[in-house]
Amino acid sequence: RAMWKKPFKQQKESLLKKSEQRKIKASIGSAFPSLDAETLDRVMPTKAEVGLVTLGGGNRTTIYLVDKQPMFFDPSGHGRSFVPTVYALWKAPTMLPIFFVHAPVFKFLANGADVMLPGVVVPRDSEYEGGRPLVLGQWERGDLCTICVSGQLAAVGVGEMLVSSSDLVKLGMKGRGIQPLHLFQDQLWAFGDKELPPTITLSLSSDGDSDEESEEQEETTTTTTTTTTTTTSSEEPEETRSETTADGVGENDDKTEELQQGMTHTQLLEYCFLCALKGPKRITDKGLPIPCGTFLAEHMLASRPAGTHVDIKKTSYKKLSNYLKEKVANGMITMKEVSPGVIHITTINRSHPDYRAFVPPVEEAVEDPVQVGLQIEEFFKIPSALSFLKPRDCKELLTKPEATAIFWEYVKNADLPPVPDKSTMSINKPLSDALRLHPADSAFKKDAVLHSYFNQLSPATRLTRNSVSVLKRGKIKPVEIHSELRQGRKLMTCVLGFETFMIEAED
Repeated sequence: RAMWKKPFKQQKESLLKKSEQRKIKASIGSAFPSLDAETLDRVMPTKAEVGLVTLGGGNRTTIYLVDKQPMFFDPSGHGRSFVPTVYALWKAPTMLPIFFVHAPVFKFLANGADVMLPGVVVPRDSEYEGGRPLVLGQWERGDLCTICVSGQLAAVGVGEMLVSSSDLVKLGMKGRGIQPLHLFQDQLWAFGDKELPPTITLSLSSDGDSDEESEEQEETTTTTTTTTTTTTSSEEPEETRSETTADGVGENDDKTEELQQGMTHTQLLEYCFLCALKGPKRITDKGLPIPCGTFLAEHMLASRPAGTHVDIKKTSYKKLSNYLKEKVANGMITMKEVSPGVIHITTINRSHPDYRAFVPPVEEAVEDPVQVGLQIEEFFKIPSALSFLKPRDCKELLTKPEATAIFWEYVKNADLPPVPDKSTMSINKPLSDALRLHPADSAFKKDAVLHSYFNQLSPATRLTRNSVSVLKRGKIKPVEIHSELRQGRKLMTCVLGFETFMIEAED
């Protein structure tokens, strides 16, 4: 089940002769009769280099490479079976029967769960034979199938049927249905070019058509593509789309309290994402590519309704990366890892059904005032060692211009010996002792003397946010931001010291 979840050992890799390539190509054509000659040439071009990778560590699986891209694998290692990878299915979407699942289900599959039959998308108007939806077609136990998210024909995995279609007549749509053999973003996918799913959208009606016409056309398109292709109903509520199962597949784990606008945290995250694509604070195509963190801060958070706070940890996704990966899987966006841990959003599918159906707010989102309004004022206090500089009416805390003016006023009235170079100055014995500049009768650069003067002053900082002021003595440390690897290859961004600036962790 999880054969590609962990890194695998490569024992041997070799290029196949042309005669062997033709035999394998013919075997693939026989194994998948739905492939016509043109599609088969697209999956395995005649002039392509075909390689064979044998795995080690007691694993008999072999991988077939086409121009160094994993296109098929054989779990038996004897050349008797061919399981297509997502790279092959993206070139031939109808190679296998297609089963659609809701997008939130994919993250459970990536963790090793099976596809539960209640999580398979079935049109509401589908006819049934006993407990089996007729739209799903017929299959036998052990048959291969393509796993897609609803609304997108780009495969996110390939699996093996755990029950036959005849079993559903007695069992109904209950229990385990599909065992994933390979998924998008697993180690087999990473063995290739790490391409993201292409946008293979279903046929949709024009913007002027009604929702019913759009839904009817989508169902007609998907069911005629292949006998087992299914679709989802756009009217189905998000909370009832999937059922809770023992493995958690399709489980709605957003059990947090309702927000002021009546949305859960997951719904608020989805709202802010769509507003970031289509609302007043939207990202335009000219602004792409954009780092995911910048997209969150400048577009998603800026689009939240007034008085709300986006807490990703309280959503069913827990992390922004999990949410964006789902959007990649359902064809809404594409992303690219430009460097380790740095991912950019590269394109936005503005013809996606969810994008077209979303109606952005007319007024611009109001930013939460807790995020703005911080004022930082720097002050200095003259210590007792420099008390001879202070005038009688001198206040305790001075700004930098005020402290500078007091120093030069003293120099002006101290009748110091003149020097020929205007960039230098002489100092007397009190200044020499207080500023620790020796000997007293020497000439020093004015900038150096002033720098030594401020080094002897006691610093203080006043922070003001939303009419609340705090005075902090001494130097304050700046906010520290750094990245570090934790738990292996997990890149974490650490932010330290922000509490000093009256910033809460929730901000």
